[in-house]
Amino acid sequence: NDYVDCGTAIGTAFGDSYDGGLTVSVWFKAGTIDSDQGIVCFEDEEFTISIGHEGDGSLNNMTHGSGSIFIDFVDSDSWHYAVATWDGSVNEKKLYLDGVLKGSTSDSNPLDLDGKFLLIGSTAKSSGDDFNGNIDEVAIWNTALSSNQIKSLFNNREPFNAKNIALSSLKAYHRMGDGVLDHRITNGVVA
Repeated sequence: NDYVDCGTAIGTAFGDSYDGGLTVSVWFKAGTIDSDQGIVCFEDEEFTISIGHEGDGSLNNMTHGSGSIFIDFVDSDSWHYAVATWDGSVNEKKLYLDGVLKGSTSDSNPLDLDGKFLLIGSTAKSSGDDFNGNIDEVAIWNTALSSNQIKSLFNNREPFNAKNIALSSLKAYHRMGDGVLDHRITNGVVA
């Protein structure tokens, strides 16, 4: 029932009217699946991976105002790997679960991320839509990763170090509880 506020630096680096690429990935284990819970979100659901937005038993990728993907999800017993991509060059958003494409939709609206807080474990700083469960290995790239890259990261349920995939495009990497600060960001570049 807690969340991590990562500040506005990542959102501001992307800016307003962003029409490039974006990938957000996260390992999670849901404690419950019966309410709206943000897993990883740019504030105000500008770009989010969440559970239960369309009711119990759904995994969702949404952008504010358009282009939502909802898939069935009912497992609160196991760890899962969710990846949401957005490719502004072809106006397409995709949602992967455990390395497999589960849904896609067209979305021609650019993202307005400037000044938006990146939240891990909630959809907004005051919404109460906090995630009930565990979160690990949050990574954000400024490109839409390919399905082969996403399968490599899933690595048959053995998390693969995100720094080994498209490092020059990796903008944030939060390893959560590994005991070391492994997500230093300088001028938009992960060190």
